[in-house]
Order: sequence, then C-alpha cells, then structure tokens
Amino acid sequence: MANVRAYFLQPCLLVMLVNGCAHLGWLPPPSIDEQMENLRESATVASPLLTSAAESSPGNPLWVKENSLADISLGMSERALRARYGQPKRISEHLQGTWWLFKGHSPETPSWSLRVHLQGDPTEPAALKVTQVQAWWPSRHQTRTLVRPLDPASRVLRKYGEPEQRVAWGTGEAWVYGAANVAFVVTKDHPQRAAIVAGIVVGL
Repeated sequence: MANVRAYFLQPCLLVMLVNGCAHLGWLPPPSIDEQMENLRESATVASPLLTSAAESSPGNPLWVKENSLADISLGMSERALRARYGQPKRISEHLQGTWWLFKGHSPETPSWSLRVHLQGDPTEPAALKVTQVQAWWPSRHQTRTLVRPLDPASRVLRKYGEPEQRVAWGTGEAWVYGAANVAFVVTKDHPQRAAIVAGIVVGL
C-alpha cells in the first residue's frame, strides 16, 4: 500500500513544483523580533552610510537636520555619555573608532537598545566624541520629525519622500537622507507585512 501511495504522490509533487504550487511565497515572514534582531546585529559598520551620504544629492532644504537621538548629541564627550547612560553593556574597538552598546531596562526608558559610535577628536585624540547614534527596537526614541522604531516605513516616505540612497543592510536596507543627516533601516516588504522601521541612524 505504501508503494502505491508513493507512486501517486511523486507525480503530484512534481506537478506542484513545475506549476509553482509549492512556491515558498505562501510562508509567513519571520517574526518582528527575528527581523529586528537580524538588522540590529548587522548594524556595526558606519562607513557604507558615510559613503552613500557623501555621494547623495543636496536633498530637500526643508528637511530637519538631525544632530541628536535619545538625548545623545553628536559631538558629546565620552564623560557626558557615561553620565547619561552609565557603563555600556559592550564596547567594540575597530579602526574607525569605538562602538558602545547600551541595552537594558530603566524607569525612565522602559526598553531600549542604543549603539553609539565614538572617535578621537583630531585636536585631542585621547578624548572620545560621539559621531553617530543608532536607536533600535525595542527602543522608542524618536527623531525630531517624530519617527520611531516600529513605525511603518511608509511614514518615512510621507515625511521625506524617496531616499537619496538605498544601502543593503542585513536582510533589509537603509534609506539614507544625507541632507537630513539621518538614515532609517527598514525591513523588506512582504505580502503579509508591510515594511517597518527597525532602526534609526543619526550622524552620517
């Protein structure tokens, strides 16, 4: 009996594959948490965005130019950053500078995930200064234009229009708005779930 079933099943599966009936498009997208984690953990390289921003067009002069995120201003000193957020959970050194990762829970910020890039000041190499700030879900920190992680990506398009540059970022992409000094890392569109903002990068 098993041989008879196999005899009939094999041609049926072949027909399904040929006709596209077994296409994986029907599968649901990865969960929000899985997508966010993938994009967040792919976010430790600043240079591709710096290059894209340098090559971008002037952009809309009405855009608000971002210079801070999560109460962290570009140019903030290492000492001031420690006073604001304490000791980072992880420090990663590389040729372009240092990444400080902050994760945790506090009464003021119920849930957050911040990645801060610091570099030495040319006039004072030993003094580290903030050059980029990244806020990732579950952070709910927002830009001055009121865009936060987990917002629909369509909200970014309504406020900024089409991005000047699109840069591959993990399983999604970064929408770069050089004139506004900000990029939004978004998930990919899926028939069952529209793209959303996974992270915000200020300081290009």
